[in-house]
This record gives sequence, C-alpha cells and structure tokens, in this order.
Amino acid sequence: PQSKLFLAKDPCFVSQEVGGSTAIVDVFPTLGGVVKAVVDTSVLTLGQHYRVCIDTDGLGSERTYGDTGFRIFMSGVSADAGATVQPAAGQQFEVGSCNGCTTDPTPQAYLATDCNTQHFTSGILASSTNTPSVDIVKIN
Repeated sequence: PQSKLFLAKDPCFVSQEVGGSTAIVDVFPTLGGVVKAVVDTSVLTLGQHYRVCIDTDGLGSERTYGDTGFRIFMSGVSADAGATVQPAAGQQFEVGSCNGCTTDPTPQAYLATDCNTQHFTSGILASSTNTPSVDIVKIN
C-alpha cells in the first residue's frame, strides 16, 4: 500500500474544523531516500504550526498515522530558498511575497535559529541566536 501524509494542528487526526488539517495525500519516494508529498495548504491558518502526520505502511495496514515530530509553520511570507547571507553588517535578501503583511505598522523581520512567537511592540534585539528585527522595505 501507498504511504499517506497530512498536516494537522492538533494531535494527528483529520479535522473537519476550518484550519484544522489538510486532506490526506500520497507520499512519493524520490532519489536519495527523500519523500515528496503535494499538499493543498489553502485550508490552513496563517501563523499556526502544523504537525506532519504520516502512515508509513499505507491505509488499512497494521500501523496508523503517527506524528513525525516535524512541524511546519504556515507563513504568508515566501523567500528564495537558496538565499544566503554572510555573517556581516548590511546583508540583504528578498522576500518574494508577504500575504497578510500590513503597512501600518511596518512589518519587521529577523533571522534566527528559532522564531519567537511572542508579540513585541518595540522590535527584537540581537542575541547569540538572532539578528535584531528590521523593517521590511517594499522594492518596486
């Protein structure tokens, strides 16, 4: 049987609640042991983390869906996955789109090993794990 996968906000069960989970899709092996799944995330909620749930032996078999431990954050922001920056002042990279971003107040971004989801009113200061936050500037 074909392995199956879906994304879920709560423990791995398919939810009828809007934003609760995606539909179940097939998982396809690719070269090098990597797997690929095409998931329609249009039903998910921006700003939420979702679990990656997989049934490794396919529907109707011995095992059921399990939580892989991987989390996916639904962001309205997209950037070039190949973007690189150097550890130096003045580094720039482009954000492809920013769905849900406002213009007042100006949206901000920072680079970090793990994103802090707390609400800040005055920006984020630099630390050993992140850059300070900066305004996102629209380029025409």
